[in-house]
Amino acid sequence: MSLAKKIEQRRASKPAQAADDGELSVRIANLERDLADARAKLGEHEKSALSWQEKAQQAEARYTSEKLRSAIRNAALAANAVDPDEVTDLVLPKGARIDGDRVVFGQGAEAKPAAEYVAAYLEGKPHLRKAAPVAQGSGAPATQATSAPSAAPALSKPDPTDSAAVAAYYAAQRDATTKAVTERIQSKRAR
Repeated sequence: MSLAKKIEQRRASKPAQAADDGELSVRIANLERDLADARAKLGEHEKSALSWQEKAQQAEARYTSEKLRSAIRNAALAANAVDPDEVTDLVLPKGARIDGDRVVFGQGAEAKPAAEYVAAYLEGKPHLRKAAPVAQGSGAPATQATSAPSAAPALSKPDPTDSAAVAAYYAAQRDATTKAVTERIQSKRAR
């Protein structure tokens, strides 16, 4: 082919190329717009996923907190704490953590179960524990009485319509009770 024919062919193909270039630029613009829309949707989905992830983390934190508080509160109740909620608030920051299905304090082999830790904590802070019931008596060992106090005489109930008999009955009851109590006191003093 001659050089002139080649030039003519190029000139003839240039308008077609110009039309193809315009069509391509429209396609490119459309693809760029679609890409921008897809990126915007992806951003919304990422925000939604992050929101759900945050919600899941918050739920897990609430679960952990409630499990720790519940276990410590139950341990405080078992150890006779005056105010289990106050003990929970005092003990919780001391390193409580969940190890499997139990709540422990400390790490590794030194980890103590919550009940053990709370009981030891309350031993060191007796004002947080309920007072133990106080036993009655002097604290001295029991001894056998040298003489048994006399029993009150058995009195038969009077006829309720006889006022003099009723008065005498209650006076005798009072006297017998007073005598028995006096004898008990005297026997305790004699020991």
